[in-house]
Amino acid sequence: MKYIFLTLFTLALAQKSLWAQDAHFSQFAAAPLEINPAMSGIFNGKFKANLNYRSQWGSIIGSDAFKTA
Repeated sequence: MKYIFLTLFTLALAQKSLWAQDAHFSQFAAAPLEINPAMSGIFNGKFKANLNYRSQWGSIIGSDAFKTA
């Protein structure tokens, strides 16, 4: 019982660090692997290529722009 409580307590403390990816794409259907990495195995073809890029907050002067590729 002690180990179960300790495990649950540790998981509760680590919850903040267990968040999934924070994808910032307007068209989430164009980036399925960013939303759910488990979808990498769901493909019936031979080859798959995917490229996504977004520059967020780049038009605001003096801001730290968020970029992902």
